[in-house]
Amino acid sequence: AAEKELQAAVASADPARLAQALAAARQHGASAATLAQAQEEGEQVVQCGLAIAVTDYTDEVGYTIRSVLAGSPTPSRAQHLTTDFEQLQLQIQPELGVELSIPKQSPGFWSCCSSSVSPDVAPLLQAYLREAAAAAKRQGGVPPALAAFLNLPATAAQRLPELERRLADAKAAYAQAEARGAYASAGDLAALQRQAQQLREQLEGAKQAGCHAELQ
Repeated sequence: AAEKELQAAVASADPARLAQALAAARQHGASAATLAQAQEEGEQVVQCGLAIAVTDYTDEVGYTIRSVLAGSPTPSRAQHLTTDFEQLQLQIQPELGVELSIPKQSPGFWSCCSSSVSPDVAPLLQAYLREAAAAAKRQGGVPPALAAFLNLPATAAQRLPELERRLADAKAAYAQAEARGAYASAGDLAALQRQAQQLREQLEGAKQAGCHAELQ
């Protein structure tokens, strides 16, 4: 339960909730690495609506990228070769104005051979993606090319109307059940209240991200 709440708190873009979840996870014996990752991701979500980390590299699949989107507790994962980053740069640079500047050890760097991959490349690629996320936040939304690159959920522009409708329906159902008084059980009221709260958190997360939200 503590781990699940920590994941939800990271995606909530709520610093107070994150602090409480971190404290609870620490009490339940969460590792220092888990707590540090949650802290870092939560801070990124608050700042940019999106946390990004380049976590691994292999010759076969390239770099593994972990992303946590505001309002979507389940992390997204993507794998890309270094040449994919070069193509992404061509797609998002005109809109976001970010530059991909990677030192090349040899003319064959972009071939993604292990002999030509600098050990400093992963942090630079991570910094590039985080800069792109920050720029997207300032401009009001993640470009489709970046969303697809990170394997993010459907865009908020597509899902916000549905979230708003579902939240309105949940609130109306709760009000009707409350008005019935003795005819509505405490359990029914609590379930409707939880549904409304969950939808409200998803909606706020989507608005803060300015780009994406996922209905669970």
